[in-house]
Amino acid sequence: GHYVMHHLIKSVIGVIVMTLIGLYAASRLFRFAISKWGGRLGVTSPMDIASLPVLLLIFSLLSFAVSPVENAVSRHAEHEADAFALKMTHDPEAAIGFFHKAAPISLSETNPPALVKFFLYGHPTDMERIVFFMNARDK
Repeated sequence: GHYVMHHLIKSVIGVIVMTLIGLYAASRLFRFAISKWGGRLGVTSPMDIASLPVLLLIFSLLSFAVSPVENAVSRHAEHEADAFALKMTHDPEAAIGFFHKAAPISLSETNPPALVKFFLYGHPTDMERIVFFMNARDK
């Protein structure tokens, strides 16, 4: 499903675009942070090696802020791939059986709290996938 729906190409393009935007935002925030708090930190210029921790902090904060969006896009692509697999196989029982067996082996929570899913899950939860295929079976 990922191949047919061109998820890899879309993902690469998305990463390139987001990286360019992120680097631009980091550059602006870095210069702002150094001009505002550089004196307190003993940093005189963005070129000063002592400013590196500020830059790394900015990268960390930006990465944290963007991760829910990245995860949501990834979960959507995974759901599309699941739907494609169902369309090709016409066998929701096979998927339900697979996710019932795989859930304890994967060591991930079957139905994690929404906040955990929001920040950490790049795939639909096992429970979401089982419910999706059960609903497809019942149609």
